[in-house]
Amino acid sequence: MDDITLSDLQIMSQAVNYRRWIYSKVERLLGATILEVGGGIGNFTEMYPRSSKVVTIEPHPECVQALRAKFDGSDRVEVVNADLLSYETTRRFDSVVCLNVLEHVDDDRAAMARMAEMLTPGGRLLLMVPACKSLYGPVDRALQHYRRYGRGEVKRLILTHGLSLHRIEYMNLAGFFGWLINARLLKRAEQSPAQVAFYDRVVVPVMRRFESVIPLPIGQSLFVVAGLR
Repeated sequence: MDDITLSDLQIMSQAVNYRRWIYSKVERLLGATILEVGGGIGNFTEMYPRSSKVVTIEPHPECVQALRAKFDGSDRVEVVNADLLSYETTRRFDSVVCLNVLEHVDDDRAAMARMAEMLTPGGRLLLMVPACKSLYGPVDRALQHYRRYGRGEVKRLILTHGLSLHRIEYMNLAGFFGWLINARLLKRAEQSPAQVAFYDRVVVPVMRRFESVIPLPIGQSLFVVAGLR
């Protein structure tokens, strides 16, 4: 893992309002057993219900070390040093959660097929990916994003792997314009901690209320709920 990727996870760990906003999207949809694809340093892992059993898989040793330190002695969180395609298990999960991870996977079709086969009947895939191909820029490249996604592309990816699409929606309109400015005008190669802190403190509370009542035609991210057919 590059230093910038780990640094970005640490920056986003301080974006408490933003993380809570994302978590509010999945909170009521989580089942008794959860597979988290790409646990990072535990920014979302720590938020899952204490009544749920969680397996978080993470391929990068630095993140695995942070996860194991955070959840040492926990009887509800199991940390596995593996990536999605190399993780061997016969277990099936009520919820597969993949938040801002699929863009890091070269073969996203194989990853989607793997996530689908790890769901229990009636289980849900809860997915968030960066949206809008036109936003792809220096920060994406630095963070080792293979792509950003169009809405139609995500729908096809879901529907061609034995899943039904329950919900797909754009999220974070302000973030769209912020990412556009950073990518096209400022040519930033990494996120600014000060910028993220301001956005989290001032912008997120407003955007969260606004987007709860007004569907977006575009946004920085796409949030998806899917399930087995």
